[in-house]
Amino acid sequence: LYGPEYTNNIDIGARFSLANASISLTAFRIDYQDMQVGVRIDASNFQTDNAGEARAQGAELEFTIDLGKGFNLFGGIGYIDTAFIDYQDEEQDFGGNHFPNAPRNTRNLNISYKHPVGLFGTLSWARSDGSYTDRDNSNDLKADAKDLFGLQLGYRTDSFSATLYGQNLSDKFYITDQYRNDNFGIAGVFAGDPREYGLKLSYSF
Repeated sequence: LYGPEYTNNIDIGARFSLANASISLTAFRIDYQDMQVGVRIDASNFQTDNAGEARAQGAELEFTIDLGKGFNLFGGIGYIDTAFIDYQDEEQDFGGNHFPNAPRNTRNLNISYKHPVGLFGTLSWARSDGSYTDRDNSNDLKADAKDLFGLQLGYRTDSFSATLYGQNLSDKFYITDQYRNDNFGIAGVFAGDPREYGLKLSYSF
């Protein structure tokens, strides 16, 4: 059994606007009491534990730039530092460890185009650091850092849209999660989605 989780949140932000651009910056801190933590039991099952105290703090920067002639550039940078402060389970002490699945640095950049006749397109890039996948912060059970590229090209009216899309265009193989159970002698990895492309059609009456 596990109990409720409580947080104290502090956010400080600022936004700057120019003739053709805007920038927003946010700094935050979250203090947790009795943080709920998912602990993997096997490939498909988790149990929930309560960490006594934990915290997450970081900053995010987002920007948008109107490049003119239908082109727009937008993106962001994120940083987060996480740590368990008081977390003991049986005889193990996880104090000082980072949260599972919490990459420290993330970035994204997108360029989009819209034409008055309904043509549009977006080219996107997103990157995230590697991260631990378990509360032990095992170096051999980490998720990979990854760069992912996407593309959308299409045509839209008030009632109809057709979009040709592609995801993970470089077909990068990357690990999103890992597990190991020494008691049962099993281990496994979860991989991210391979390259995908297709056509989406929609019509509204």
